[in-house]
This record gives sequence, structure tokens and C-alpha cells, in this order.
Amino acid sequence: MHLLNRLCPILMCCLLGFSATHQAFAQSFAVGIIDQHKTMTIEPDKDGKYKIVGHNKKTILDRVDSIKWHNHTYLIVSKKGKMAMYNDAGECRIPLLYNRVQPLFNWFWLVEKNGKKGVYSSKGAILLPVQFDDVILPSLVSWIKGADFIVQNRQQYGIYDGEGKVVVPIEYDKIDLRQNIFILQKDGQKHYLISNRHLIKEYKVLLPPIRQSIDDYGGHLTYYIVEKEGKYGIIDQEAQVVIHPQYEEISDLSGLFGGKSPALKIKENGKYGIIGINRQVILPSTFISIATTNLPSLLTVQTDQGKQLFRIADRKIIKDYYFDELIVTDYVSTIRKDGVERKIDNWTGEIISSTPSQGGEK
Repeated sequence: MHLLNRLCPILMCCLLGFSATHQAFAQSFAVGIIDQHKTMTIEPDKDGKYKIVGHNKKTILDRVDSIKWHNHTYLIVSKKGKMAMYNDAGECRIPLLYNRVQPLFNWFWLVEKNGKKGVYSSKGAILLPVQFDDVILPSLVSWIKGADFIVQNRQQYGIYDGEGKVVVPIEYDKIDLRQNIFILQKDGQKHYLISNRHLIKEYKVLLPPIRQSIDDYGGHLTYYIVEKEGKYGIIDQEAQVVIHPQYEEISDLSGLFGGKSPALKIKENGKYGIIGINRQVILPSTFISIATTNLPSLLTVQTDQGKQLFRIADRKIIKDYYFDELIVTDYVSTIRKDGVERKIDNWTGEIISSTPSQGGEK
């Protein structure tokens, strides 16, 4: 008996301390409180229902079928097949009108009534009226600010922002998000939304975008290669033309030249060159080809006389020799021409040694 008397208080403490929720429930059960929050309580009502009571003891809502907390801040309730949302002060933010009330992200809430969908803010403002067949988040992994929702009506799609303003009218057959660019398809044509606010109809926008670092903290500018009538140019993130479509080809070499100094390989009049993003000439358009080499420090350029190495670090062609073939290995590489092999430094491209190859002469 003495042992039982000792164990009973211990067991009771364990039960009460099982969790904070169970503790609060156990402590308040005697007065009929199921959940007590800052300024309201949830109490049992008749027939297994619940009621929400304010701090002034006035009933906020009774005969509630179910109650669910979201982030300990918002209360999703259902009653007679309808749903509503209250905040933790007991204030109704989404009225008891909807077949579904669902948190989205940040301060957005999706509501549905009679098959139509809309969006509320957590403060109770209607951001998108309940008139859309569907409301879709553009990305499941990140918030696309300024192009927050893709909306659908009658198999047509558009884009709205988080304030309920139209970004793209509901007139497109399909909308895809790829590498932060919205691709909009309509009657077999493609339009593009860049920076979540500029609708591009005149050009075809190529992916991926070009990024130019502007600081050491992740700040960058974004550029896009565009095509019009078979010619290529560049626009910036504000949809301003940087290079008018005038080249036969443009490709991005920024990964080799460094993020702060974007470089473009261009083709004009059948010959290749390299320019900076602001059109400064790095190599004139006089080469049959310009190619990467599997060596981050060197490119190959070719004229009628043969191939030469271009050193990216100082942006100079190594003019000491021509070659036909480059064999890249770990520490030094090999170039060949007319039966002669030369070992070159993988970083500088300078000749280390020369030897005859397959009976050729040094």
C-alpha cells in the first residue's frame, strides 16, 4: 500500500507531462476547456460538437464539427459542410461560406465554393475573387513573387500577382515555368514572361539565361539571348535591348570567362568571334571556328593556317605554334602537327617539350 501511494503521484505526473497539449487538456478538463489560447478557448458543445468562446466569455462560433490549428496561429473550422478561418484572437478572417479553406504559403489562403476557387490573405482580404476553375502555384519549391498564381478558366490560363493584379491575361493554352522564365503558348505561338513582369512577344527567348555577378553576396544581373527572324541578340532583365538581333549565332561563354565578365561567342558573315555583354571585342569575327578544350584556361581558335590556343586569363592567342590535334591529359597535354608532338602546360598553354611522332621529324 505504501508503495502504491508512492507510485500514484509519479504515474500521474508522467501522464500530465506526456506532452504540452495533453497537459493543458488534463489541467482544463474539469472546467470543460479543450484548448485555451491567448484570447479564446475551445470548449465542448452538445452532441460531440465544439464552440469557440472569446475572452469576454461570449460565444464566437458554436456547433462546430471540426477544428484544426495551422501554425498555432490560424484556426480552420468546419460547420454544416462549410469552412472558415479565424486567427488566434478569435477574429473571423475567412467567413463560413466555403467548401474548402486551405493554407498555401506565406499569407495566402485558397478557398473553394461550388467548384470555383479564389485566394484570401491571412488578414481577410480577397486577393483573387472566387471565380476561377483552378488556382495553381507556379513552383512547388520556391515563391515566385510578382507572378504568384497561374489561374485557369475554361481551359485558358493567365498569371496574377499576390495583390490580385493581372500580370498575364487569361488567354493562353498552356503556361510553363522553366529556369525562372514563364513560357506562354497560344495558337501555336510562344510568348515569354521575364522578371515576372515583362511580357515578350517580339522575340524567341533562349535558355538558359546569362548571369553577371555584381558583388560577392549573390547579387547579379540577368541577360537573355533572343532570336528574331533567324538573327540573335541580347536583352536584359528589364526587357531592354542590349544587342539588337544581328548575329547568325550567339552562345554563352560566361562559365569560362567568370561570372563578372560575361562573354559571348558570336557568328557573323560566316566567321566566329568573341564579344563582351556590352559588345566590347575580345576576339574579332575572323575565325573559322572557336571551341572549348576540356581545359578551363584555354580555347582553340582556327584560321586557314590551322588551330591556335587562346588563353582566357589574359585574353590572348598563343602565336608560337599551330596544331591539328589536341590531346588533353591530367597535368600536361599534347598537340600534334606534321608528325611533331609538343607537350604544353595545361594552364598557360606554353610549350614544355617537342618530340617526333610516328617517324616524323622534330
